[in-house]
Amino acid sequence: MISRYDASYNLTQVYPREFLYGWKVACWPMESLLLSTFESFYNQTIVNRIVFYMNSSALSGHFKALNSSRDIHFTSNEIIEDLVNELFVDQWLQQSNYSSYYSQCQPQYCQYDINERPAVLFIITSLLGLYGGLSVVLHLIIPYFISFILQRLQRQTVVQEETVHHDWSLRQWIRKIVDLILHLNLFRSALRNAPNDLKQQIWSTRLYLCLIFLSFSILMVYSSVIQQRRIIQLAEPSFEIVQQLETKGYVLTCPCEYLSINYEYLFELQANYHQVCSSEFVSERWIDYLNTIADSSEDNYDNRDFRTISSSIFHLLSSMCTLSQTTVLNALYEFNQRQLITNELLSLDIFTNQINAIIQQFQTTLPNNLLSLLQLIRNMTNVNQFISGGYSNFAVLYSDNQTIPFLQSDGFISTFANGTTTKCYCSNNFTCQTETSLFHYNEDHQPNGSYYHVPNFYTGCYPIESLLRSTLQCFYDNSPCFDIVNNITDEELYQNFTRLNSNRSGRFAINITVDDLLQQLFIDSWLTTLNYSSYFQKCQPIYCEYTILQRKDAVEIVTTITGLIGGLATIFKLISPYVISIILYLIRRFMGIENSQNENRHDSLHLRDVPRKLREILLNANIFEDPDNLTLDSNEIRREKQSTRLYFILLFIALSILIIYTSLVYQNNQIVVEISSLNSFLQFQDSHNSTFVNCSCTTLSIIQSTFYEIKPTFHAICSSEFIAEQWLDMLLQSSFHNGTPTNVFTFNDTAFAQFRTLSVLCNLTKQVVLDGQDLFLQTKIVSSQMPNKTLFDLQTAEIIDEFRSSLPNTFLHNLQMFRGLAQGNGFISIYSTDSYLYVRDLDVDPSIYLKSQSYDDCDCALSSSCVKNSIPNIDGYFVGCSPLESLLQSTFQCLYNQECILQMSSAINSSFLPTPLSQIQSKYSINSTVDEIVGQMFIESWSINISYENFFDQCQPKSCSYIETERYNVVYMITIILGLYGGITVLLKLIVPLFIHQFSKFINSFRRRNHRIVPV
Repeated sequence: MISRYDASYNLTQVYPREFLYGWKVACWPMESLLLSTFESFYNQTIVNRIVFYMNSSALSGHFKALNSSRDIHFTSNEIIEDLVNELFVDQWLQQSNYSSYYSQCQPQYCQYDINERPAVLFIITSLLGLYGGLSVVLHLIIPYFISFILQRLQRQTVVQEETVHHDWSLRQWIRKIVDLILHLNLFRSALRNAPNDLKQQIWSTRLYLCLIFLSFSILMVYSSVIQQRRIIQLAEPSFEIVQQLETKGYVLTCPCEYLSINYEYLFELQANYHQVCSSEFVSERWIDYLNTIADSSEDNYDNRDFRTISSSIFHLLSSMCTLSQTTVLNALYEFNQRQLITNELLSLDIFTNQINAIIQQFQTTLPNNLLSLLQLIRNMTNVNQFISGGYSNFAVLYSDNQTIPFLQSDGFISTFANGTTTKCYCSNNFTCQTETSLFHYNEDHQPNGSYYHVPNFYTGCYPIESLLRSTLQCFYDNSPCFDIVNNITDEELYQNFTRLNSNRSGRFAINITVDDLLQQLFIDSWLTTLNYSSYFQKCQPIYCEYTILQRKDAVEIVTTITGLIGGLATIFKLISPYVISIILYLIRRFMGIENSQNENRHDSLHLRDVPRKLREILLNANIFEDPDNLTLDSNEIRREKQSTRLYFILLFIALSILIIYTSLVYQNNQIVVEISSLNSFLQFQDSHNSTFVNCSCTTLSIIQSTFYEIKPTFHAICSSEFIAEQWLDMLLQSSFHNGTPTNVFTFNDTAFAQFRTLSVLCNLTKQVVLDGQDLFLQTKIVSSQMPNKTLFDLQTAEIIDEFRSSLPNTFLHNLQMFRGLAQGNGFISIYSTDSYLYVRDLDVDPSIYLKSQSYDDCDCALSSSCVKNSIPNIDGYFVGCSPLESLLQSTFQCLYNQECILQMSSAINSSFLPTPLSQIQSKYSINSTVDEIVGQMFIESWSINISYENFFDQCQPKSCSYIETERYNVVYMITIILGLYGGITVLLKLIVPLFIHQFSKFINSFRRRNHRIVPV
């Protein structure tokens, strides 16, 4: 494109007064700026000299030099391009506020795990349980063991008895053991030694042993078969151990020491480009070769000749390759600096799914910014009709008197196979193009027809349009085209170049257009390598926990059974005599054998005698009776009964405390519930809405289109007749002048450009919105848990709000950047809205000069926003420095009014009246500027439907688990109490008699002192 600042200077005839250090002059104002520095502007003397040369008293003393001491990151001689790359940011100041975050979060509860030694109470209860069981077992075993040892010692002294012992047969041993069991009596009593009493005691012993054996068998089977959930914790596990556990299907919980990890440590992503970007066709040698061919001939090359446009096309191709590669490299660098934030180690499956989803989204969105910017630049360049430096889209004409030069849009004539021809103009057809050819030239060096058409290589209104619509088919090794193209020069200039390899594998076809290549940033393939081991090393798990279903080991089984047997043995020893008594009584009664003693017992069983009988039993109960001591006096018996009473009281108190304690203590139990449908899940959520619920998804990566439906509604202007081809064609015909310059202040000469710009803006914003919508819907989210409905609604609403608010940002940023670059570089429009051509004196100076347009004393050279009312005055319609700037400051006020529309039609001499816009159901007012509406991407409203049911179907949770805090169940309470009961019983049997004995001695001693006889 051509700038109003373009000029050529003969440095030998230009004498500078002073040099401004660090300030450069280049082809474009933008290039000049980027290559310069602010070095001179840190010197107040130089600043004063600059103001002096401006010869303006109003500026004197108002400009102070920059202060280098205020710069932290940048230096005074740093080029401005480096400042731009850093967005002029010298330092970031950041401050985090955790208390504010906590206030916004409002946690309902906190849960944590700790590792600690068992509490003292737990140790005491465990020891008591074991103590009771061991006491019972040892009480049964030790007497016989000691007896056996003593017998062995006696046999060693008596040889004869030892010989007899060795002569015993196995049958005799068995008989002796059976006899021992049959006559075993664990309920001997010194007061009850009658034959019937001994018989009852032996039967009680047998019942007692049977109950012990039966209980032992049940407990052994139950303890061996039942499985329990057990949490296994591994401190600082190795990568190999974690992999083995994950392979076995364990769900690991591994807190990371480092929560954030850069992507560069998690995977390696490398792009492989189309071979043209590394070929000689983008090298300086090839481009210089094409320039040399064009400059070596005196022929006036046609702008459709390959020799005319080839150097600019391939220079642009080289730039596109470099730009694509730079875009990818910068995006990869930024992408690698992003962080994966996890407080726990991700499993290999979740890591793979999540990283692949991240990479896929990155690859999908990577071209968007560049392509969106390029598309906007192409369209805005076209609608503003900036003139091309290759003179391919305009012509310079003169008025009838040859005194007023002016610009006019040009185009191309295309000839079809049937011999018909047509001409398209760049002003109304952005795709206007023709085939590039090799031409013959006559003796006057003028084109004299073409002799070869370069296949699928086109000439368009701008070099970028020519390149994007062309293919590289001519430059492959299987095409004869390149030999023809390369032989257009003489032997002195001829060079050999390596052509593209047609046999090279890749996803791109040979005849693919450069536009399609650019859509993929010339990327042929991606090489992706995930590194889970590096992620593990960076995470550095502090520990790993996992839950297993496991049977108890031998130690636990022995400990549990021993603890329970102690309590059961004590209970069985208490109830066995009474059970045998009742059984014998029932047998005697059934057999009719009742003596007077039995009759008295029968009488005692009457209901009215039960309380008295129980009282007698309690008062006469004696569990401390020594069955081997037959000489007990009454005092000893009384102390034993007192000990028994105290024992029962303390036992009752202890058991009451145990029952109350175990009924009040809470425990955490993990409950797992199967989920079969959404209804069952919702019911489960409703019943556990205050509980932390863990519902793992079967599918970790979910495409948002499966549960999101979003559809925008655009402003009515974008579907109205005001941007239809019929209306635009009428406006074009009205603005076409045959040999006369246009009037940039009239409606009919400017309306086509503005309405064409409006049409392009509608299409651009629609495309951006729809592309953003498609990208949003195709984005995958990684969700390991099924959220409840409330959380789902909050999360999806936040995602939608973020999408809607961020959608216009890139487009508006690019549009604003284009507007600034167009103004700063002084691009010239064919419409002459910003600058116009003039000549001074053709007889003296044949040069054509440019002068900037002014609108109500506002100069377009100083501001691109200069506007004024059109002629005739149309409500809301302005003319200005460019079609884009004029349109953005205009409104649609006239388009809602039928009379105003009639006025527009009259101005262009048209009978066609477009249908007025309707203000109904529009959020914009009729006075809203186009700039405001563009800022909202022409969107009136969004239709959004989010399906919780579809998300559930994609997540597919099979089960949910939660931690329930509840009291111990009855079985567990009985188990604990039984275990402690045995230990407490044995302990009380040791302590209580000693206490009663010492207490009795104290009482007797006290009584003796009080009854001591004092002599008179």
